Amino acid sequence: TELSHGHLASIVKMIQRELLQARTGMQPHGEGAQDAFESEIGQREDELVDLEAEQERRREVAFP
Repeated sequence: TELSHGHLASIVKMIQRELLQARTGMQPHGEGAQDAFESEIGQREDELVDLEAEQERRREVAFP
C-alpha cells in the first residue's frame, strides 16, 4: 500500500523520536538484553533510512 507523503513524514518523525528516546533513555542491563536493544535500534535506523530515501524519491518525482 502506498503511504501518503504526510503519513510518511509522520512515520519518519515518530521513528526519529523513538531512536532519540532509546539513545538517551535507560539502557537495558544484561548481555542478552543489550544485544536485543541494539538490534532493535539497528532495525529502526534501517527503517528510517529507507523511509527517508522514499521521501526524497517522492520529492524528486513531485518537483523534477
